[in-house]
Amino acid sequence: MAGVFDPAHELMCKARCGEASFQSVLNLVPDDDAITKPISEDLNHARYIVGERWYQLANYQRAQTAFERSLADWPGDWQCFAALANTCSELNEPEQSIAFFTKNC
Repeated sequence: MAGVFDPAHELMCKARCGEASFQSVLNLVPDDDAITKPISEDLNHARYIVGERWYQLANYQRAQTAFERSLADWPGDWQCFAALANTCSELNEPEQSIAFFTKNC
């Protein structure tokens, strides 16, 4: 299954280095309502990528929604807890941020 996400991961790496835009990831992994096969077979992963894209675009509300949906698909995802903690911190929600960091431990 991981191979399905390789192009999105490669594009995210390029975006982090300034060689691509985070918005371009939308073409590979669309927002939640438009996720289809084969990536829909791992919704946790797909939604996490969507959340990361929104986080990098500083749209923290949409990132939070995507990360929460990702966590609903895999409640034990420690990376998602950390991402939610960081997102809540950016949204100036320190109590929620601490709660997610605590769950992550």
